[in-house]
Amino acid sequence: MTQVLLLGAGGFLGRPVARALQEAPDFTLKVAPRRSALDLLSAHDADWNRLLLDPVPDVIINAAGRTSGTLQEVHEDNTLLVATLLRHLKRLRLTPWLVQFGSAAEYGPTDRAPVPESFAGHPASSYAQSKFDATQLLLRHFGSGEARGVTLRIFNPVGAGQGPQTLPGQAALKFRQALLDGAETVAFGPLDSARDFVNLRDVTAAALFAARLEQGPPVLNIGSGQATLARDLVRDLARLAGYRGEITEQAPPSARSAAVLWQQADLRTAGALGWSPVFTLGGALEDLWHSLPPTFPTHKETPHGSVHL
Repeated sequence: MTQVLLLGAGGFLGRPVARALQEAPDFTLKVAPRRSALDLLSAHDADWNRLLLDPVPDVIINAAGRTSGTLQEVHEDNTLLVATLLRHLKRLRLTPWLVQFGSAAEYGPTDRAPVPESFAGHPASSYAQSKFDATQLLLRHFGSGEARGVTLRIFNPVGAGQGPQTLPGQAALKFRQALLDGAETVAFGPLDSARDFVNLRDVTAAALFAARLEQGPPVLNIGSGQATLARDLVRDLARLAGYRGEITEQAPPSARSAAVLWQQADLRTAGALGWSPVFTLGGALEDLWHSLPPTFPTHKETPHGSVHL
C-alpha cells in the first residue's frame, strides 16, 4: 500500500482527490489538518514531525493554495508553503514523491497554439507568479536530488463545488440568481478570451496517475487539449440552466485574466506516459450546475468575467 499525505483536502481540487484516494485500493490516505486547526506556515517542528513521521508518507500531494488575495497572501500560501515543506523534508531526511498542483497561469500569455511544458513562463498576475515561483523552487530541488516529484500544470478545471472566483462558478451563480429573481439580463465582462477548460474528474484522475508515477518529467500539463471561448462556455451553461434572457458583456474586465487571451494545453508528454482526458466539458458544466444549492442568499459579487488560469 502506498501511504499518501494530502495537503489542501478541503479545497475545490483537494476534496475530490481525497475521495478518490480513499476509494483506491492501492493508497492509504492521511489528510493534513485544516488551516484553522494547524497553520503549516507557523507550525513548530514537533507539528511537522507528527505530520511527516506518523506515518512516513510515500507520496505527498500538495493541493493547498490560494487563487486570490494580496501579493503577500498568495506568496505565503502558494510559494512559502512549498518552501516550508521542502525545508522540513530536508530536516527529517525524507524524500517522498511530491505531486505539486501548479497552474497554467504560470505560462502567462501564449500564442494561439498548444503550449508545451518547455514554454518559458511569463506570469501575468501575482497568483501566477506565486505558482511559478513554487514550481521553480521545486525544479531546483529536483535537479539537485534533494527532492523528487512532478508539478502538474493544471489548466482551467470545471466541476462540482466550483466557487465564484472563477468564470464557470460565477456564471452558474449568476444564472441561478437570475432564474430565482426573474432577471432578464445577466452581465459579464468581455468573453472573447479562450481557455483550456478541463473536467474536474480528469484533474482528479491525473492526480492519482501522478501519485503512481514514482519517476518522470518534472512538469506535466493537465488539461483538455482544447481551447474554448469563454463566451461559448457561458452560453452552454445558460442553456443547461434554462436561462433564456439576455447575456451582455459590458461589465468591467477581470484584472486577473485580461492579459491572457488564449491558453491551450499541449498534452503530448502526459499522453506518452499514459494519461489523457476522458471526460467532457459538457459533463463538467452539468456537475457544476447540479452541485448548486436550490436556493441561497444573494452572493457577494466578484470581478466580472474572471477566469481561473
